[in-house]
Amino acid sequence: MKFLMRLRHDIAGNTLAIVAAAMVPLVAMIGSGVDMSRAYMVQSRLQQACDAGVLAGRKEMADGGWTTDAYNSAVDYFEVNYADDYLGSENLSFVPTNPSGTSNVRGVASVDVPTVIMGFFTIDEFDVNVSCEAKFDVANSDVTFVLDTTGSMACPSDANDS
Repeated sequence: MKFLMRLRHDIAGNTLAIVAAAMVPLVAMIGSGVDMSRAYMVQSRLQQACDAGVLAGRKEMADGGWTTDAYNSAVDYFEVNYADDYLGSENLSFVPTNPSGTSNVRGVASVDVPTVIMGFFTIDEFDVNVSCEAKFDVANSDVTFVLDTTGSMACPSDANDS
């Protein structure tokens, strides 16, 4: 008991004990910030790739229906825009679909992002999921309006035949 009383009054090593106790929450805060920023970067890139995939699939449909070529085009564009191991991501999945009777292409993408620091706190990975949709109502339609204020277009169409 006498030893504990002396230890209580001796303040020479208190800083070391306080720093040691503060390291656990400090590492947890920094780790969660680092790992969450990585997960948000993956989510952003995954969303961009999903959008590119469904747009390519819808473009391939043109005025027709959902074909194998449209499906393959959607998957190809997705794979070009998202690297398999982006920031260490694993279990990449992308599924483009066409709801029957519609001109829409929908996509669902998911990936697992392993944590770098939060693994010390038993959080080994984040599951990142995104969805996207492309709808194309009017195919290849360009509209141009011309306002002729000079009158140069007022001559009849057969004016050059003379």
